[in-house]
Amino acid sequence: MKINKSHSVARRTAFVLFVTAVFSSCLVFGQSSLTPDVVPTSSYAARANAVMPSANVIVFPFWSVDEGLFRGSDALKATSLNNQKLQQLDSLLVVLHRANNLPIAGYYHQFISAIDSKGHKLVYVNGFCRVDSSEWWKSHLYQVKGGGACYYDVVVSLSTGQYSNFRINAPK
Repeated sequence: MKINKSHSVARRTAFVLFVTAVFSSCLVFGQSSLTPDVVPTSSYAARANAVMPSANVIVFPFWSVDEGLFRGSDALKATSLNNQKLQQLDSLLVVLHRANNLPIAGYYHQFISAIDSKGHKLVYVNGFCRVDSSEWWKSHLYQVKGGGACYYDVVVSLSTGQYSNFRINAPK
């Protein structure tokens, strides 16, 4: 049986172009910036329009898929955090850290704020004391398995000054 090399090369080239096109479209889709009319399917998708008030704090916009992070709150709507609310939140986190024997300094925080059906301003707080060398945590919710007290999350009510749903990761 005689093999037609030009036909084989053409098929290989077509296959490589197809795989490249599919792979490239996945990369572009995965890194696309989200506009308000695009609804993400996961809280862990890349987040555009984040605000970084300090080197270790980032504030993400609220998405409807984030409701599960607020565990038990209903009819949530997006809201923002001004400097006064950020200072209030920082003070409440100091109290939370002391009450749970966590070091006050050295944590990174990701915030997502929302208003519930009662008009309470709530903030989902994702706290962690270590990040890898990448900038990934500035555009995605930083979630790990294990790690103990280095990783926690909590919902803080700026309206009442109380927190709920406090969870520290398991040790391993």
